[in-house]
Amino acid sequence: MKTNNNELTAFPIEVKIIPTQSEQIIDQASVPKSKLDFKTKEEKQQHLAILAEDTRRRLKRSAMDIYYIGLNLLEAQNITEHDEFIAWLRQEFGMEKTSAYKFIHVAKAFESKFPKIGNLINNITLTALYKLTAPSSPEAARDEAIDILKAGEVLTPDVAKNLIKKYRIPKTVKKQQYKASLNSPQRYTNQLEASVLPITKVGHIEQTTSNFMPLSSTPQQDELQKLITERDTYKVQLEALQIKNEELKLYIAEFCSELTVLQTDAEIIKFTDPKLVFQSDPQMSQVFSFIEANFHQPITLLDVAQAIGYSRAYLTNLVRCRTGKTVQNWIIWRRMNAACFLLLETSEGVEEIAAKVGYQCAVNFFRQFRQHYGTTPHAWRIKNRTLHTRTLA
Repeated sequence: MKTNNNELTAFPIEVKIIPTQSEQIIDQASVPKSKLDFKTKEEKQQHLAILAEDTRRRLKRSAMDIYYIGLNLLEAQNITEHDEFIAWLRQEFGMEKTSAYKFIHVAKAFESKFPKIGNLINNITLTALYKLTAPSSPEAARDEAIDILKAGEVLTPDVAKNLIKKYRIPKTVKKQQYKASLNSPQRYTNQLEASVLPITKVGHIEQTTSNFMPLSSTPQQDELQKLITERDTYKVQLEALQIKNEELKLYIAEFCSELTVLQTDAEIIKFTDPKLVFQSDPQMSQVFSFIEANFHQPITLLDVAQAIGYSRAYLTNLVRCRTGKTVQNWIIWRRMNAACFLLLETSEGVEEIAAKVGYQCAVNFFRQFRQHYGTTPHAWRIKNRTLHTRTLA
């Protein structure tokens, strides 16, 4: 599926957007607000409303917008409880926790570096931005990325991928480092120092209470030393397992992200292929062909009946018996599929989309969309497009 560059960088919502390119750099507090900064619940709610409005304004999704959205979400997270934060995300943006944390990762990764680059952050493509700010990406890769931006170059996904690959420690090296740590002489020296010190103190007490009896190794001390060594070995193994667990979590997150993109692609195919929208029924081919060719017009049951030469009553009974739905149900269903496609793949406003899929009254479109999907077109668009940073050839 083809798309132009504007569709890749524009996040479609029905509010006016202030261009990021001309936006002045705003001084932001280095430490977001906390729960304790608000005397009343009303003050906190007012501040959350400000954060929500600023976030919606920035949902154009340039790199600068992504950074400031991350700061807003990070601040909202700091001043709310976990459940309250999740509820706020869903209420204001139709956004889930996984989507929010990608924005937050961007803010955390560039918060200390932002004074160095300022508006140059817009020279990072969105895909490259998410790659560089992923928790698994090395800090050194981001530092070199800043040098590239200062040189006036654009940071593309391929450049970001090469930087991450350049500084990421290979798994084989990690395993070698882990094995080396198990056999490190320094580790055993530290263990010995930790175990000898209390033994020396015990020996000093024994000498003062037993007329300076010479300190000698005992079976109990040997056993103690053995237990200490085993304990430290288990500690190292536990740390290695914890690291592995974090890596697995990252792999799972990446897999889920890829799965979401595939699911969205499948939805797009479903919305655009009439063979998947309509039932396969030869007797209904005339009905479905007429609807497919004219659903974007304000057609009715009468229009369909006249086009294929049936009375309205006969056509209604025929379609209901063959498909279990009415003619009007099929018209609405086709319009809803077309509307979802436009919401996903274009930056057009909801009212404009309503007119394109055959609705003369946007209110009717909103009502029928909510009946079908349980939410508004705007919220559906945000939920399904947030963080789908897909590069389409």
